[in-house]
Amino acid sequence: MTTSFSRTSPDELRRRWRRQLAGRSYGGRSSRPRDGAALGFRVRGGPLVALSQVTPVLIYDEASSGGRTHVQLVAYRPQLTDAGVDWTAAVAFNKTLSLTPRPYARGRRLDSRWHGLLELALRLDHRLEQAQRHPERMRQTPVRWPRLWASFTAAAVEQVEGQGEEFAALCRKFDLSPAAMLAKFQRPWQSGVLLPADWVEPSGDSLWADFAGVPARQALPTEAFQLVA
Repeated sequence: MTTSFSRTSPDELRRRWRRQLAGRSYGGRSSRPRDGAALGFRVRGGPLVALSQVTPVLIYDEASSGGRTHVQLVAYRPQLTDAGVDWTAAVAFNKTLSLTPRPYARGRRLDSRWHGLLELALRLDHRLEQAQRHPERMRQTPVRWPRLWASFTAAAVEQVEGQGEEFAALCRKFDLSPAAMLAKFQRPWQSGVLLPADWVEPSGDSLWADFAGVPARQALPTEAFQLVA
């Protein structure tokens, strides 16, 4: 899991940017947009993080009208929908990583004072570069999103009812009543209780993302990237 705090010095980040981005030959015949994208997350804390503190981040190549290839950095704000959580519902910001990051930069250029974001972007760019060596592996590896939990007070959880086909199927499989199944999967958290969010009726301010087992950086093939972006 990736936090928004950088452990790399600003000087090293500048050197890394020059090595990865400035030295890359854009616009030549051999320079084509790389396949797919790389996915990471900016979070605060963990492994359980309030959904409001989670920012999915994508790195991908984009061909410009002038024949050059630019590396794009896009961050999203997840939103709760009737079908669950849309992780890329709204764009938080869109930057061009190929432009030299500078302090107090605006528009498409990244502000170099955002050390944590710049470090994450460079790591994602490196992950995407690695993925080009094994395109089949990238296509065969499914994208892993955090599992979501809904939080309730100890009193409110007694009134919660399970829902959904998965929940009903598990009740039948283990021959448990809905109430017993919910009790079996309750997870103590802070002063309340967590339940799997896809089994209950959550509200937007009670959702927590579980990053346990979620890769810090994932490579997405073009097909999956187009669905996400």
